[in-house]
Amino acid sequence: MKNKKLIIWGLVWSISLIVFNILVFVIPSNIAESKFESSSFWLCYVVIIMTYILQILFTISLLKKNSSQENNKNMFIKLTAEAEILCAYANTQIAKDATEKVYECFKYSDCVSCEDLHDLENKIKSTLNAFANAVKTKNEANIVKFSDELILLLKERNVRQKLTK
Repeated sequence: MKNKKLIIWGLVWSISLIVFNILVFVIPSNIAESKFESSSFWLCYVVIIMTYILQILFTISLLKKNSSQENNKNMFIKLTAEAEILCAYANTQIAKDATEKVYECFKYSDCVSCEDLHDLENKIKSTLNAFANAVKTKNEANIVKFSDELILLLKERNVRQKLTK
């Protein structure tokens, strides 16, 4: 999606720059016959081209910032889906209870993310991977350990998320 937006945006700006240059150089001016000899013409032309370049750089930086925010938000949604899928892998009663508790915590957490929570969400991701490994290998001691740790991390994330709003 990001690449499609960037391509469309680049085409629009390229076309507008081409149209601007056509208007400046191709269409004859009835007002001033020797507009290309004037230093004020070239000064204005350079200023306008510089604003085009600055606009391009500013928009590219905004697109990169927005894409990183979308990735962070999508990451937490993917983690919630992984927690839900993990419930199907639970074979023992302890594993079923633990996966249900973890999934409920993910389910009722705010999926919107921010820059301040990035480190905590990475820790949640790594703990969820360890928890998934424990569930799949039926290691009940690690299942309990990692489920408790995940629940605490999710509670901490929820509190920190509320403080940022």
